[in-house]
Amino acid sequence: MMNDFLQSVGAGNQEKPKVSAPAPAPAEVKAPQPLDRWFDIIRPETVNIILGHKGKGKSALAYFLMETMSNRYKLTPHIVGLPDDKHHLVPSHYTFGVLEDAGRYPNSIVLIDEGSTMLPAGAKLEEMVKGYQALSRQRNQLILFIFHASSDAGSRILRGIDTILLKEPSKRQIEHGSKDNWWYNLLTEAKGQFKTISEMGNDKRGYTYVDSEEPEFRGILQNPLASFWCDDLSKAWSGVMVEPAIEVPAPVPATMPTIDNQATVSDVAKRLIEEIEEFDEGQLRYALSLFMGNPTDKAVEALRQFSRYSRSRLQEMLKERELSTTGLHLHLAARLAAYEQKEGGD
Repeated sequence: MMNDFLQSVGAGNQEKPKVSAPAPAPAEVKAPQPLDRWFDIIRPETVNIILGHKGKGKSALAYFLMETMSNRYKLTPHIVGLPDDKHHLVPSHYTFGVLEDAGRYPNSIVLIDEGSTMLPAGAKLEEMVKGYQALSRQRNQLILFIFHASSDAGSRILRGIDTILLKEPSKRQIEHGSKDNWWYNLLTEAKGQFKTISEMGNDKRGYTYVDSEEPEFRGILQNPLASFWCDDLSKAWSGVMVEPAIEVPAPVPATMPTIDNQATVSDVAKRLIEEIEEFDEGQLRYALSLFMGNPTDKAVEALRQFSRYSRSRLQEMLKERELSTTGLHLHLAARLAAYEQKEGGD
């Protein structure tokens, strides 16, 4: 499976990176460190995970790191899945793309947000993250993942990651999202340090609890805002993460899409389609909610059918309808499904 992922992005066979436990916690609580310490920890050829709940400063941290590290290491900033109407919020030299192409950009810093990309779960997610660890070394990439709960990433992934970047964890996250003792202790220590920051009268969103494998470091670092930061960036993917309203039954559209057997022409396309078919109904409704207010059962079924089309075929059909042709394979299918539903009388 690992080689399948690497081959799908043109990397060939790679050795799996070694998985090791995070560095042991220091006995004393660390005070905030100078900003230059970020350069020692967040470097090219690393994969880093940002964890935290809504409103805790994950996006602000991600864009600070993108701006700072791209300038420091002369890397091209590349954002996966940012909606088209949000591109103007970041500098003009930033680039955009889809998840399946993220590994193809050498000398880049890549931001992958769980909410925008519908990342696969379980073993497939672990395989993908390990794949990016191998690719980051081969292609001089600095990868930033954003997850909204530690349970989404999984303990095995967190143990093998280069750096864990924690925004303030909640009590629920500590109690129910930390099955392993090392992770429970890490979250508990982070919670205590964020409490101290608050008691000192500081805004907790401007600080990050860092657990770095190499160099070994565990403690609080301050993260200012990117020069282009605005509140809209923190809401850029909000449509994906919000549960749709109670659906209203819709009439059956005039025509339903059929499977285009000639469309799935490559192994990569087949792999992506297989992953799409494993999404549960809730994830499909999330995708549809980007393009229609109340996703219906008919829209979900249309999305399942359209997802079997190749990316190029979907783009052709969207172009014929004068719709945007950028986005993830799943989002292209969702845009088309939503359009057909509306045209059919929804």
